[in-house]
Amino acid sequence: MKRIVAGHHEFQTTAFPRGGDDRRDERRESGSERRTLDGQITRLTHIVAISDMFDALASKRSYKEPLAREEIEGILKDQYTGDPALINQALSLY
Repeated sequence: MKRIVAGHHEFQTTAFPRGGDDRRDERRESGSERRTLDGQITRLTHIVAISDMFDALASKRSYKEPLAREEIEGILKDQYTGDPALINQALSLY
């Protein structure tokens, strides 16, 4: 579960936390727990990643309105770096 939570941001073009400054204390998470190869990320991590991105784009938030389907599709295709088949699956449920 820890790898899924930590790894689900790895499929963005600016992958958090590794896309910027990583301020986490190395003692909190060993190097072996961090993703180094795509094969170490499970299918469930891909699903959580696309679900998180989709929800952030499609949901109304206090600071923004939900985006239109076309905008969501464009952003996902531009910024999601995981399994591209999941983009179409997410959009088919919208």
